[in-house]
Amino acid sequence: MQFKKLYQNSVFWFCCTFFWCVIIFFFSAQDATASTAMSDGVLHKIAEICTAWIPADATEINNRESYSSMTFFIRKIAHFTLYFILGLFSSATILSFSTKHHRSLFASWLTAWSFCIFYAATDEFHQLFVPGRTGMLLDIGIDSLGALLSSLLLLFLIQRSIHRNQKLENGV
Repeated sequence: MQFKKLYQNSVFWFCCTFFWCVIIFFFSAQDATASTAMSDGVLHKIAEICTAWIPADATEINNRESYSSMTFFIRKIAHFTLYFILGLFSSATILSFSTKHHRSLFASWLTAWSFCIFYAATDEFHQLFVPGRTGMLLDIGIDSLGALLSSLLLLFLIQRSIHRNQKLENGV
């Protein structure tokens, strides 16, 4: 299958979007103990990498205040990243469908981003029922920003590609 055909394949992108929603759901379904263990593992891996590059005393990670702020930062980056990817997949799904049926790119982009916001809200609601977890409006905002950035990036690249193809067709 050619790359261009894969790019335009709405079913492929829908499957990627669905798969990514399932991944997000499973991360959210982890109780507080499992979620904290995962964050701690990432934090210690980052500390190992940093101390390998920067010969410094790594005892600051044991400082409770420093540890809490680093864990908070890692969790927010995880939210942003998960929804950045969801924004790419959902935008690719809807934009590939809209280009086939000559729908407005802006309306399609807005639909994809709205889906991501809706999924972020339902994800935070889901966490209210997971032991030790809470739903936070801040997380919905961070998730929405991740999806916004990736979907706008994809929209920009598609519009640029369309503009370039129109120039080639017109012989410019």
